[in-house]
Amino acid sequence: MAYVIIIPIIALAVWFLFAARATQDYGGNCVYLDNHQISAQELFQRIRSEIEDRKLPVKAEIKSMYENGIMSAKREYLRISYRDNGYDITSGFFGNGSYVAWHFFLKDPTPFNRIPVLNSLRGKDANMQSFARADSAASFQTIIKSILQAEIDAFAETKGIRPIAAEELAGTGRTKKKQLA
Repeated sequence: MAYVIIIPIIALAVWFLFAARATQDYGGNCVYLDNHQISAQELFQRIRSEIEDRKLPVKAEIKSMYENGIMSAKREYLRISYRDNGYDITSGFFGNGSYVAWHFFLKDPTPFNRIPVLNSLRGKDANMQSFARADSAASFQTIIKSILQAEIDAFAETKGIRPIAAEELAGTGRTKKKQLA
């Protein structure tokens, strides 16, 4: 009879330690390429070659993720990660143009780093970050954003178009801002 209680508790503890957790999204941005369409695969290839040229110690892989749940369509993202930091980059067609969107995220800690005493002893406590680790994370963010912006600008220049940032669209009448009452 005690097994009925003990087995679910052990199963819950194992799930808590080893289950893959979602990443924490810290926002992103989007650029719209008016009157031109860029394929995601072309953008991914250009970014990957730029990363290889710079010999960056990052992992770049294509991930296929559901848009809104298991029953929804999948979309391809280029996931670029370095330690606990990462970017998901995608591109898609929208209207007579296309967009490039990216999101910065932090990975959740591994199961052993979730245990309070062990994560402090191993130097993996998310609340105690060294200057060196913070500097390398900031460098990663800056380099990937600059590569992405350079590729968008280069693509726009070769096609003779101007990318439109989301902030610009707000003032053109293409999108309407809701007035707060």
